[in-house]
Amino acid sequence: MLWLLFSGGLALYLALSSTFGGTYGPLAGLIGFLIWAQLTGLAVLAGLAIAAQLEATAAATRTRAGQDVPHHV
Repeated sequence: MLWLLFSGGLALYLALSSTFGGTYGPLAGLIGFLIWAQLTGLAVLAGLAIAAQLEATAAATRTRAGQDVPHHV
């Protein structure tokens, strides 16, 4: 979801910006792609951090409930 927000926001910015192409000239497409790649990396890392935190919370809840406690015979 964050990736879609970043991609849409960047596309909107690039479409509405009249100075972006003038500033970067023929490299505008490459610069736009690099910005998109950076935002994509941030979205992936944020998603992984959220997923790891959710998993840690779920594991702690299961352990407190006694579901993941190993039984030694």
